[in-house]
Amino acid sequence: MSEQITQARRVIAGWLLWAMILLSLLNAVLPADSFSFVGALSGVVAGVAVLLLLPDVRKLLLAQALVLFCVGALLMILAGQNGESISWLDSLSRNTVLLSMVVAVGLLRLVMLDLIDPQSRLPVGKWAYAKTLIAVTLFGSIINISGPILITDRLTAAKKLDLFTYSGIARSFCACSAWSPFFGGMAVVLLYTETAHLPTLMLHGLPFTLLSLLVVYCAGVTRHAAKVESFQGYPLGLKSLAAPVVLSLMVMFGYWQFPTISILVLITASSIILPLVYLWLRKGMSATISRFRQHIDTEFCKSQNELLLFMAAGVLASGLSHYLNSVDITLPVQNFGVREAAILLAAMIIVSVIGVHPVIQIAVLTPLLLPLSPPINLLAMVYLFTWALGTCSSPLSGTNLVIQGRYGLSSWQGAKRNWPYVAVMYWIAVAILYWLSTSTIEPSN
Repeated sequence: MSEQITQARRVIAGWLLWAMILLSLLNAVLPADSFSFVGALSGVVAGVAVLLLLPDVRKLLLAQALVLFCVGALLMILAGQNGESISWLDSLSRNTVLLSMVVAVGLLRLVMLDLIDPQSRLPVGKWAYAKTLIAVTLFGSIINISGPILITDRLTAAKKLDLFTYSGIARSFCACSAWSPFFGGMAVVLLYTETAHLPTLMLHGLPFTLLSLLVVYCAGVTRHAAKVESFQGYPLGLKSLAAPVVLSLMVMFGYWQFPTISILVLITASSIILPLVYLWLRKGMSATISRFRQHIDTEFCKSQNELLLFMAAGVLASGLSHYLNSVDITLPVQNFGVREAAILLAAMIIVSVIGVHPVIQIAVLTPLLLPLSPPINLLAMVYLFTWALGTCSSPLSGTNLVIQGRYGLSSWQGAKRNWPYVAVMYWIAVAILYWLSTSTIEPSN
């Protein structure tokens, strides 16, 4: 009986999240005067779904989120006492566009699973190792954590995941956040730095991601030559690249045709349209509806940790923003340049290691830093590099915890193994921040 209740709870939450996605998309195309109602409704629906999924949330993350909710609520109460106008529903729906993208992008699994041949023979050697790292980066850049899970499941079909393979996969995946517009990290950054120039961020983030692949590959070849030579890798082929390429083209076309629509909304819509059209053409409408229904019933609820964390961060950010508007607070620094960016990046990575997720740090820091009028692309890039390196080096990050829960490896051992890599990539990140600071491309306010 208990198992049936749990299953029913998760199914209901899944359909509420589907409603949240549709409401977010509707809110993006409705006139501005409809925003308050539809946006608030999407937040309420998301909140009910998260409440239903609370029993499935990790206890440590649940405690962390509770603290964020309480602090955010307290700050809003104090701001209200100072005369600031407060909207509790708006604070609840602050991150629903982000939540919609995180959930919707999982639908791409319906395409990816159909393109992967589970019986294909695994290649062996250096090229197999390189192809695996490339595959993790390509798929992870498009379908987030679903990408490395699909690849790792294929690699571990006949043997247990080892720390060497885990390290390469985790590093390559986390680096995706430095450039990919489909990644949760980029979504968060675009949400909090609204005027950041996406093409500029991608232009400077992509070299970081490519260099991370080179660093991971060279470290493997030089320090673990025997393991690389016997490495059984992922069978990357042209067929498996079709979905990431088509999705990218869809989003770029949408960005060109509808420049006023949020990139998060375009990604969300494309993540629904692509599997819908693909399955319809391949299997017919009846089978397509069945696959979508099954995915909503069983897969949407698995995003409970990210959903709770992002929603709690949204409440905290709203509270902090309202409170700062109601009082006069000044920081000890007056300018934000490359030196400050490098120091901030190092500090955020260290804080990530001890368990504070980058999304929380971004939510707290942005209202404090924006009054300094920092170069918004520089600040956004610091956040992206923090996500790429902080999630890789923290034993409490979602990436490391997912791998621990699914494959039985210690998240602490995995994170600790990545620290030397993070130290190297930090200086590459600083060099790219300096390159960005010499650019004249800044969004117009």
